[in-house]
Amino acid sequence: MKKVIKINESQLHNIINNIIEQASLLNEDAILFRKMTLKTKFSFGKYRGQTVEDVIRSDHPVYLRSLYYGIEGITFTDDILEKIGVLGNNYDYRIKKPGKNRELGDKVDKIKMEKSSPSYRREIKNIKLRKLIQHKNADKTKFTKRNLQQWNQGHK
Repeated sequence: MKKVIKINESQLHNIINNIIEQASLLNEDAILFRKMTLKTKFSFGKYRGQTVEDVIRSDHPVYLRSLYYGIEGITFTDDILEKIGVLGNNYDYRIKKPGKNRELGDKVDKIKMEKSSPSYRREIKNIKLRKLIQHKNADKTKFTKRNLQQWNQGHK
């Protein structure tokens, strides 16, 4: 059986204000937390639109480790943590989430680099060198209105 409740405009206004106030209190205490799986698509960053599985297949565990250690509200399932080198048979470099620990992330990257093959280390060194050269060349570009418009639209 439905009941009809009659209220005047000021009472409705008070009820709405109370609801808005309570919702804002909830949002202040809310923790945004996301546990990513293999099928999760990135909605940010350089792999926007790709799944975690695609990033692992393209052999970029360093990027996923940097997200894990550098962003407070992101974690991965245990199978992904194993694939990116955070979790293994005789080691466990997990951190308490929500939280971040970039120092431990740098330490894990260093350990993984020491255990990697010489060809992989050369490849990483070449990638870093190319990024450095691009950064230095970017300083030489002229910041004209046309160049900035092209750059903002994704042209090089």
